[in-house]
Amino acid sequence: MENKVGYLVEEKIDKDFTGYGTHTKERHFPKGNDDGTDGVNTRTYKGEYKNGKEHGIGMYSWSTGPKCVGEFVDDKVTGVAIKKWGGNIDETYAGEYKNDRRDGFGIYIWKKTGIKYVGEFKNNEAEGFGCFIYPDGKRFIGQVSHDPTEDGTWYDRNGKQIT
Repeated sequence: MENKVGYLVEEKIDKDFTGYGTHTKERHFPKGNDDGTDGVNTRTYKGEYKNGKEHGIGMYSWSTGPKCVGEFVDDKVTGVAIKKWGGNIDETYAGEYKNDRRDGFGIYIWKKTGIKYVGEFKNNEAEGFGCFIYPDGKRFIGQVSHDPTEDGTWYDRNGKQIT
């Protein structure tokens, strides 16, 4: 079978297509979704394709707000990317992904609370060595697991260790 190479705009993605393109698809979901939306959500992807799959550098945006720019492998965010959730969530992550999940080093910002985490992620959670930075200037540096602090040191806004 011949591999199709070129530029694609708003068409059905052929499984043999390789090149750059733009594609929009709809997702239907039940009312009362946790992102504050109901009904239909559309996702537009612009970027590279390989064998009909999102593969290479690209970006997507959902009609409900989330956006992502980064590396894709076989239709999944894999590599380095920046993702911003909008609406009721309003959070941002910049870092490493593996199979659409935060995995590796990254920075996560919770805009509503002002809390920032810089460190390791595993399976979409803050896990490993990292630093939580709070709006009042306090910091925790050490081992974390699923966001809570486990083993490390607290510092005040002036960098003095809190005992």
